[in-house]
Amino acid sequence: WSGSDQRPGEYPKVSAEYQDAALSLLMTYAGHADLPPHEVIGLLPAAWTLNSLSAYLTKSTRISLHARRASMFEENLSSMAYLKTFGAWAHERSRKVSITAEKCCPVCHRRFVDKDSVGKAFVAYPNETCVH
Repeated sequence: WSGSDQRPGEYPKVSAEYQDAALSLLMTYAGHADLPPHEVIGLLPAAWTLNSLSAYLTKSTRISLHARRASMFEENLSSMAYLKTFGAWAHERSRKVSITAEKCCPVCHRRFVDKDSVGKAFVAYPNETCVH
């Protein structure tokens, strides 16, 4: 890019116009994953001032910070959903149904426990009704 300064006859634009075009391109793609700011700065001419890059650096920093915070927010939401689901699962697992020798199935009217005190297979519904 310093070639326009050294041989102005070969270049129809002056170096400031090339710098403006490059900065415009950088501003357009400031948040692109393939253009990390630390690599971009290493490729720019040393003659460019930090003041001329301030808009690009500000925009890329804001985009990066937003992406990081959005990622943390999504992770926290996922964690909350997991904890809520685990809590509901633990609550359901803690529920108990007592089956006694006197209880009968409301469908077939047979007892859940035989005379030998052997329990039979049953299903417990959420309203605590048990059936064979």
